Amino acid sequence: MLVLAAPLLLCGLGSGVSYIIAPFLIKNRDSAIQTNIFLGSFAAIGIAFGAAWVWQGISTLRGRATSPAARIFPRAIILVAAFLLALALGVGALAVKPAAAFVFPPIHFLAAALPPLTLLAFAARNLGATSGLRALIGSLSWGALGSTFLALSLEVVIGVIIVIGIGVALALTPEGAAQIERLGAELKSLQMLDDQTVVRRLISNPGVVAAAGVYFVGIVPFIEEASKTFIVAFADPQRTTARDALLWGIAAGAGFALVESALNTSAALDIWAIAMFVRVGATVMHVANGATMARGWYAARVERRWRKLFLAYVVSVFLHAVWNALAIGQAIGAVFLMNGARAPFEIASPLLWLALASMLGLIVLTFGGAGWIAYSVRTVREPSLQKI
Repeated sequence: MLVLAAPLLLCGLGSGVSYIIAPFLIKNRDSAIQTNIFLGSFAAIGIAFGAAWVWQGISTLRGRATSPAARIFPRAIILVAAFLLALALGVGALAVKPAAAFVFPPIHFLAAALPPLTLLAFAARNLGATSGLRALIGSLSWGALGSTFLALSLEVVIGVIIVIGIGVALALTPEGAAQIERLGAELKSLQMLDDQTVVRRLISNPGVVAAAGVYFVGIVPFIEEASKTFIVAFADPQRTTARDALLWGIAAGAGFALVESALNTSAALDIWAIAMFVRVGATVMHVANGATMARGWYAARVERRWRKLFLAYVVSVFLHAVWNALAIGQAIGAVFLMNGARAPFEIASPLLWLALASMLGLIVLTFGGAGWIAYSVRTVREPSLQKI
């Protein structure tokens, strides 16, 4: 842990120095804020996890027993109140234009971190004191650092392969070269536009929407659900309890959701508070699937019921795919409806129903995921209720 903490701390401190310098080099206010969101998030992740690893590494070298995981967390309701306060402070910080690039990003990271930590606090406090803090930090770190890096690397590689495949397929058609030239010219023209215009142009193209659907619905869920809780696979079957496995899976899902929320909402500054509130649903989805996969890994590794792991994986991938499909539908409907003055009425009406139906589906999945997390914690805490 001490060896791994060193590069984390160095990366965090380096990002912190860049965070201080970047706003003076970028003239556009929104671009400076967006840049510092990334730099500030990397600094916070590096310093926070690096410091946690140093703390636990030194504690291990001194022969100290690990502390109970439940002891470090406050009540979940306190974290919920802190999240709502962070949203209010973030909106206020964005209004302070001269200092927003420095003041807003830390609030943004706090707002991104609080929902997953709230779910983790709920699980840790309700599962009791059997699980140790050291293993919890390891699982949270894997979700935030290891699984995100692994998933992103695989997704980028697969995305590049798909783009190359499409390019080769186009080149082999009679007018493929001309189509590739037109596509290149269109991509260059997008570089001169603002983010919202780029999004509108992209989702107006049926080919782009279809490709995004195939990628985010048919590829991304398989990769992320396989990598997110992989740390639980290395648990010692002789010493791991159902409580331990569930808490580690929830921690890995929370870590993954934390990083995703911190880095995926930097472009929506005009509707930042709404975007962060919507991200709560995605956080619940990741943590709920983390709980599902943890139950599957426990059944496979401890109880030797590998079929349960396969079933857990199928369910997690399916729910993740449905979530991504609904999120894409909501984004398409919302973007066009916000520009309804330029959209024909006959187009706006179906888009309104698309946005409403997608939003309803996301709400149902969010509450269902929250209920599943609570049920999983309860059945593990009270074995007489458990039926897996």
